[in-house]
Amino acid sequence: MGVRARLEAFEEGLFGPDAHTKPLRRVARILILALRGFVRDAGFHHASALAFDTVLALVPLLVIIIGTLRGLGAYDQFVETTIEPWIAQTFGPSPDGVVTLRDAFLQVIDLGEHADLEALGFVGFVVLLYLVLILLTTVETTLNRMYVLRKVLSPLNPVDSMEFLLEKVKATDSNDEFLASMNS
Repeated sequence: MGVRARLEAFEEGLFGPDAHTKPLRRVARILILALRGFVRDAGFHHASALAFDTVLALVPLLVIIIGTLRGLGAYDQFVETTIEPWIAQTFGPSPDGVVTLRDAFLQVIDLGEHADLEALGFVGFVVLLYLVLILLTTVETTLNRMYVLRKVLSPLNPVDSMEFLLEKVKATDSNDEFLASMNS
């Protein structure tokens, strides 16, 4: 029996007429369908784009916050009472010769501290603010859709949740369409 024949027999066992009667097969079906959808919809690409967009939005937002705090004269106090204790508590000390997340975070803050908002100009500032808002709105929309899905699934038991998800996934062509259907 070849690999393709074994795979077809395996899928027949998972997706055959009696597959819905066995809970383990239901779980396996959902996992396989989710994996297929994740690969088909380029899930890693979308996840990495979301992470990149979030980081890309945070740096200009940090520059705007630092500039505002400096203009109000509250930056030094904010750093001493909030930022430095948070970094120390969250990341701890960095080992010698090793670049850590703590170092990367301090580098981003340093970039924000040395940004020249006057050189940016009014138009650049407006464009920067617009881009930050667009990127943060995208993240918010995605999180809101996931919240709606979680709210719908939370009262259901695991089997009913899986059946609901299977029904909704079969009715849509992509993950984006599926998530969009959660808002309606």
